[in-house]
Amino acid sequence: MALATEDYRTIDCLTKFIQVTLTLKKAEERPDLLYGILLGIKSVIFRKYKESSHTFNQRPFFRIYVNLISDIAQPSDVLLQHSSSM
Repeated sequence: MALATEDYRTIDCLTKFIQVTLTLKKAEERPDLLYGILLGIKSVIFRKYKESSHTFNQRPFFRIYVNLISDIAQPSDVLLQHSSSM
């Protein structure tokens, strides 16, 4: 019998969707959108923790933040294509 492992593919797809959405937005709209996304994630974390503080699993939320930070810190392909065409 195999040990059950957590599957983070859904979380990875969500963070990739967020990253693509942020990339497609105008530069002046990105901070507000990111702020709203992070505020929503924070609200879900607090609600989940209040509902079940003893069984709360923080790993999925940590994965979201790590993925977002690593995606945001990477230069986007759109910016790289634009700078190479100059």
